Amino acid sequence: MRITALAAVAMLARAAAFADPSISNPGLLDDPRVVRAMQSVWMESSYGALNVEAAFRLDGSPSRYRIVAAPPTNAAQQQTVPIIAGATFAVCHVHPTRTRPEPSQADRSIADRFHLKIYTIHVRGLYEYDPVTRRTTRLRGGVDWMARAAR
Repeated sequence: MRITALAAVAMLARAAAFADPSISNPGLLDDPRVVRAMQSVWMESSYGALNVEAAFRLDGSPSRYRIVAAPPTNAAQQQTVPIIAGATFAVCHVHPTRTRPEPSQADRSIADRFHLKIYTIHVRGLYEYDPVTRRTTRLRGGVDWMARAAR
């Protein structure tokens, strides 16, 4: 994913029924509002089939936050998301099916620079890059978990 001016984007998700102790903040990823935001950007990107991305950011803290949708740009393999230093703690976005599923080098650079997590949703799963550990982790395989989490 190519990052433009302000930031990259990514995706978050997770349902309590599918708890995974390896996920760094299960409460956040269990939140139905976050799951709905993930479903929304997944649909906005035509389920990863198009060469466009969709995104949102999380401002505040993992225990008290606001979901802020990024306006669609319809740009190929990139999305601009304004990041508010000290307020934005995570960015979530869709990676198109034809691209690599995990957060790109550009995504990781943004995460490191702004000290925020990057989540990507891809047909192969949900991925997280953590700037503290500098590791990328696949949190979910595939995308069926979004439908199950919505029930």
